[in-house]
Amino acid sequence: MVYQVNQADADYLEHILNSVSAMLTKYVDDVAIAIVAFGPGIHLLGTQPTRPISAEHRQRIRGMAQNYGVELIACGNTMKGLHWDRDRIIPEARIEEVGAAALMAFQEKGYAYIAW
Repeated sequence: MVYQVNQADADYLEHILNSVSAMLTKYVDDVAIAIVAFGPGIHLLGTQPTRPISAEHRQRIRGMAQNYGVELIACGNTMKGLHWDRDRIIPEARIEEVGAAALMAFQEKGYAYIAW
């Protein structure tokens, strides 16, 4: 599954993270999950987000990557617009030049696309 994260609203992020958690609980090792963040959603992957991202959400996203292999992808175009360098993105995330293209590539690999 590939999740689109394009908002920084706390309730929105809670829904996304709860959905990812539910999928990890249901399928354990039988599911591959990626999260592609762009626009305001990129702040979830920020080391110093300039939008209000709770410490809990920041901890959960890192734990999902570290403990469950959830792939985290940050949009390079969004980063350029924010004037962010690599050090502004958590080390668990990789940067793709175009977040939307990353979503498309995951879908071409057979990932189900989830967006709120």
